[in-house]
Amino acid sequence: MTGQVDAALDVSPPKSSVLVALLVLARSGPLPERWDALLRGAIGGSPAQRIPDIARELLASLPPSRRDPIAESVPLHAWTRVELEDGGVFERHRPLEGWVYLAAGTKERALERFADAVTAWLERSPEPRDAPGHDPFPLARARAFVAAVGRDSVRATLAALNAHAAYDAELIEAILRA
Repeated sequence: MTGQVDAALDVSPPKSSVLVALLVLARSGPLPERWDALLRGAIGGSPAQRIPDIARELLASLPPSRRDPIAESVPLHAWTRVELEDGGVFERHRPLEGWVYLAAGTKERALERFADAVTAWLERSPEPRDAPGHDPFPLARARAFVAAVGRDSVRATLAALNAHAAYDAELIEAILRA
């Protein structure tokens, strides 16, 4: 843990400092609900991404009714409109730090969010996969999620997407090859 605290001190305050202070509070007893908004704000920025273990430990210390809304406050992806030289337009996918906290929520809700993220990527990523600047589906992050919650659970969740018009069996198998 010392290394994580040292890492926290190397990033810009106040978010890292807030996370460390909240961790100290959580380790001394249940974290009062009045601190939830502060935790939500602290995990939403890139400094928190550098010390995700602290944020995940804080989230794990909370009851599910408080944990899920906080974990879900960090988006999984964003879309940017890109115009091509030939006049075509596509929306570029950019995975965000919400993937770091995806498995921190309750398993059921995390699986729902995961399925929503896969569906959104399938629906909104008709752009050429070889387009300059194209961000592919965040396979490494998805595979980390599979490892955290279990391949069978993810396989069952993704099987439900099979009826989706944009279903991509190759992507689904790539995710499951964790």
